[in-house]
Amino acid sequence: MLAAALAIWGIGFGLPFEFRPDEELIVGRAVQMAVEHTLDPHFYIYPPLGLYLFGLVEWILGLLAPAQLGSPTQVDPSVEYLVARSLSVVAFAATTGLIGLLGRATYGALAGVVAAAAFAVSPLAVQNAHFGRVDMLALALLVLAMWLGNRAQSRGAWAAAGVVSGLAA
Repeated sequence: MLAAALAIWGIGFGLPFEFRPDEELIVGRAVQMAVEHTLDPHFYIYPPLGLYLFGLVEWILGLLAPAQLGSPTQVDPSVEYLVARSLSVVAFAATTGLIGLLGRATYGALAGVVAAAAFAVSPLAVQNAHFGRVDMLALALLVLAMWLGNRAQSRGAWAAAGVVSGLAA
């Protein structure tokens, strides 16, 4: 809850103006994918899963509010940015919980609480959770892969950890 509260506080930073070049690029590609109904982001510097997820959510936004998404007369792109930023907040909160689970499974309940609390208030993590970028999603998948690998007892479980690692990349 603390992680989500810290990430939500200030989620509208800078809007309707665009201050983060990475965010502008990622959200712009996601909106372009949604408007053009394509799975090709025409951009491969970042892991594509994040772009696909952002694109899917932007496409759903376009179904709910068709006049909002990609309108040539649109002056304020705040809704698109807030949608992408909200996904980063969810990924940050999930990562915090997964870090707690991983710490608990590895070193005990107290270690899990301390690890989750330390991550929840980490300035760099909180800052990254404020922006619609792929970083938090990739980190959530990476920590999930570590947790799965920590609990793996069979080939299937190891394969699941490997698949999640691949999704993070």
